[in-house]
Amino acid sequence: MITTIGIIYTAYSETTKPENWEEVPITGRKRRKVARRKEIQGKLVQSAREELLSYTEPTSRTKILPPNHPLSKLGSDIVSRILSASDLGRLGPRHIIKDSEDENLLEDREWRLYVLDGPLPNACVLSGTRIITITASMFNLLRNTDMIASCLAHEIAHEVTEHALEKNSLLQINLSRGFLAWFYRDIFQWHEYEADSLGLLFMSRACYNPTAAIATIKRLHDMDLSLKELIETREHQSGRLFKNIRKEDTHPPWEARIKALEKLLPAAFHSLETTPACSHTKQYWEMWKRAIRNAPSQSA
Repeated sequence: MITTIGIIYTAYSETTKPENWEEVPITGRKRRKVARRKEIQGKLVQSAREELLSYTEPTSRTKILPPNHPLSKLGSDIVSRILSASDLGRLGPRHIIKDSEDENLLEDREWRLYVLDGPLPNACVLSGTRIITITASMFNLLRNTDMIASCLAHEIAHEVTEHALEKNSLLQINLSRGFLAWFYRDIFQWHEYEADSLGLLFMSRACYNPTAAIATIKRLHDMDLSLKELIETREHQSGRLFKNIRKEDTHPPWEARIKALEKLLPAAFHSLETTPACSHTKQYWEMWKRAIRNAPSQSA
């Protein structure tokens, strides 16, 4: 017990020093400075390369769809539009990264998108690499360009705010596995809120309907309910470090995420109104206001 308290006190003392703090890009949130950044990034790139290469194996059940596939084209168009609207970089070539490209990948602002034919709806950014993967099943689940844009903008937000680097840096704190898992739960949930809010900003700047972010969360929640048992089985079999943390622990309650987004919608619509390229989207705000007026009251 004394040892645990001592470790916690030491970690707290180190993190309270001003030189050990930095600002999260764009949001300005204060966090513990990411230590050994270059080393962590190198490992993340190597892990991403290995994952992508595994999809090229003949025995892999998940394959990378070709660049000329309609879903690859649609996904690329959406990501390019989001990146351009917020000056976040550009979408790069679709080849698998090589060892010699590691340094360039880390230093420039080039992103990559791979559409996979995996059986489950999923989208993620391969930690710390600006590489986004999304399954064809996710396209089929959402079936709406604005909702797909919301999903991809959320993943872009995770990468822009360097959530993966932050999580991996925290692993260097010498705390017990159980305590760190509990601590990670709160970090994961905060990251989701941050990615929701920043993703909403990115998609609205790109002239997508901000209300699609709420519809996307509802759709994914319905999917989680129907696939919960299967997803939990897959996570258990994956051998992840924190596989004991369930998705409902790493992600805030879906109702809370929606309430948080609803508070941000006026600012998102203001972004639409003040962006000349988005003049054709003014009806989104009117549609949302009508929906709010016509919604049943809480007391009903």
